Amino acid sequence: MGKKDVHGIGPVENYRKNIGKQENKRSKKDMKVAKKKAQQRKSGASRSRISEAFLVLVALCALLCFVYFIFAIQLRKVEDTKDA
Repeated sequence: MGKKDVHGIGPVENYRKNIGKQENKRSKKDMKVAKKKAQQRKSGASRSRISEAFLVLVALCALLCFVYFIFAIQLRKVEDTKDA
């Protein structure tokens, strides 16, 4: 008996079609979730770049302040030895 001999769609075929539809629906939902995660990563990446740049600037300012205070202390010692 070939497929042409069957006069209707059997329950097995209906079952397979239903499973296929459900998997398609799940995959669409999964794609939406994946797109959301990708967008969050993109927006998070730009935030992390900004925060990294800010941290670098703060570190440079701290380094400059440290060097400034060391020179200030050195100058005070030099002025104290000249006065004595």
